[in-house]
Amino acid sequence: MPSSPSSGVDFFAREALPAPRVTEADARRIAAEAFGLAAHAASLGSQQDTNFLLRGPDGTPAAVLKIANPAFSTTEIEAQDAAADLIAAAEPALRVATVLRDRDGARQAATVDTAEGPLTARLLRYLPGGSLSGPRHLSPRTVSAMGAVAGRVSTTLRDFRHPGLDRVLQWDIRHADRVVDLLLRHVPDPRTAPPSRPPPPRPGPSCARSATGCPARPCTWTSPTTTWSARRAARSPSPTGSSTSGT
Repeated sequence: MPSSPSSGVDFFAREALPAPRVTEADARRIAAEAFGLAAHAASLGSQQDTNFLLRGPDGTPAAVLKIANPAFSTTEIEAQDAAADLIAAAEPALRVATVLRDRDGARQAATVDTAEGPLTARLLRYLPGGSLSGPRHLSPRTVSAMGAVAGRVSTTLRDFRHPGLDRVLQWDIRHADRVVDLLLRHVPDPRTAPPSRPPPPRPGPSCARSATGCPARPCTWTSPTTTWSARRAARSPSPTGSSTSGT
């Protein structure tokens, strides 16, 4: 499906958005210099941005330091914050990682120097809890609750408009066909892939091959491709008319 040019980031023009390389020492420096926080920083990991949990001297969580991917413009980052503020105001029962603000109501955001150049750093509200990547099974109740949250968020954002939304990301279902095309190159075509070789025969416990290097009686190797045929041959009449005993 052809797509119109975007004024924001176009994932498919890059095919990857690696997170900025920022260390925990860098995060402590940024927290102190840009936001006046003397805090310990622990990396939280991320797919496209770089996130750190900032804790005060007593260990109390203070905020999440989010270093934005340099591919995202200031307008796109402002769109993220505006959407989060809208959801928080419309759905006060939901916990939303909104950007923190100073006493004057200004966003806690700054352009900071890093080894990868100037990047946008923000302080976000810390939400205690875990992630859904740990459990191997999600109960129907959990899945239902996730659907309810997604529905409430989608309803809140149905009329949300912002110039920072003019971008192309792989998460947008409107571009699902392009994601498939991008990933297909990593999937081998069974019509052109070389045939796989069967595993080598493996001596079974009743076979003398492992001890002598040569079977002392009809072979009963346990390889899936040889066991049945070898045992059948062991039970077949010999050329002299007598039969051999198989195991």
